[in-house]
Amino acid sequence: MRGDFSRDTFDPLRHYSRVLVQQGRLQMDADDNEQSEILLHYLRTLVSDLMGGSAGPGKGFEIQKPAAGVKFDFGIAPGRYYVDGVLCENEASALAYTAQKGFSDDDALPDSKRSLVFIDAWERHLTALDDDSMRDVALGQADTTTRAQIAWQVRAISKLPDNTELPAFASTPDWRKWLNDVGGLATWFGEWPPKARGMLKAVGRTTGTAAPEPCVISPESRFRGLENQLYRVEIHRGGEAGKATFKWSRNNGSDVVAVKSLTGGIATLATWGRGDREAFAPNDWVEIVEDGAALRGNRGPLAMVVATQPDDFTLTLKAVTGETLPSFNDADSAAKHVQLRRWDYRIGVPGGTGNKPKAADDGALVLEEDKWLSLEDGVQVMFTRSTGAPFVYRGSDYWTIPARTATGDVEWPGPVGAPEPRPPRGPRHFYAPLAVVNVVGGEVKDVASLRNTLKPIL
Repeated sequence: MRGDFSRDTFDPLRHYSRVLVQQGRLQMDADDNEQSEILLHYLRTLVSDLMGGSAGPGKGFEIQKPAAGVKFDFGIAPGRYYVDGVLCENEASALAYTAQKGFSDDDALPDSKRSLVFIDAWERHLTALDDDSMRDVALGQADTTTRAQIAWQVRAISKLPDNTELPAFASTPDWRKWLNDVGGLATWFGEWPPKARGMLKAVGRTTGTAAPEPCVISPESRFRGLENQLYRVEIHRGGEAGKATFKWSRNNGSDVVAVKSLTGGIATLATWGRGDREAFAPNDWVEIVEDGAALRGNRGPLAMVVATQPDDFTLTLKAVTGETLPSFNDADSAAKHVQLRRWDYRIGVPGGTGNKPKAADDGALVLEEDKWLSLEDGVQVMFTRSTGAPFVYRGSDYWTIPARTATGDVEWPGPVGAPEPRPPRGPRHFYAPLAVVNVVGGEVKDVASLRNTLKPIL
């Protein structure tokens, strides 16, 4: 969640059952947020234990053949379906696969092949820039809270991880057994345990005897920021180390402004942001965010701020080499909730201590393993190398790092100078198989359902 939070304290391994508020004490956002996560964790675990990995009542999310003559498409029945305890709801009475808001050509059905159709669900963080109803008229249209929304996409894949195609439809009468025999959905996604997605550790304070790398930072180093911060380190481009890239923010990626239009590299903003915190300056890097990419769980393109015009709320943006910036008119921007999210690294700008991350070709930073990388004000991170197969980093995976002025350090597991590597905080995706479809001549000829149906208890 890229919200304006002090920290994220929920940890399922602590087995807390609730948060107890004490009288006369300062209340923090993290306490309320942890209470809701404790309850949500309990409910989803209970649902998953009772009904298994996935199930739903009636025909919810049933994959249906399209009308005669319709090619490379199928229907998704309305209703509910639970995926690892996460409730997915389809209210559309006649939703076509290709009509999903987040549909892209990457999900298109191949001709004359079999495809495994599955549901991909995750939580999407929304602010008042995405949904204006969060603003309170009585408070002068102020936004006080944000929301987590269940997002889902029905998708299809036609090849196994080893690049072989699914077997012939007629030769596999029991597709559920086949799916189990090849290892289930974990064969494709391996979502959990998270060690497959990279590990990171962070420091903000070191001692002369326990410095992570004395040649990189000076002994007795400490976090030097003037304010408490929640740093966010997020994977931008996925892949193994060397190919993968990352970006970071000192405010958990929450510095976002709405875009009225974007044409020819000129972005006209709805507002200039909330004071100096969201002010833009040359050499800033911003990510262009819009609903289409968000509903596919994808990142947006990065661009560098070349010039600013606060008087007319405009920014001049420069695309990375070989890329072209998208264009949005006023109507497109409003409909797709186009925004600019600022990240706080500066490529090619002097300053800071230690090893500065190298610039990548996508506008982000090169991900190097087993090397301390300096962010700012003494905060450093290290992506640790796998002892087995290389880590495959995933786009949008993130870690959060609370930095505190009172201690001159970051809050991170492990003793000072010896932080422990941790897997990504999220986002977590949940998957469930729905069907195997057979496409012949562009038309879906056969559908083998893989849904689990719940029957009401009478």
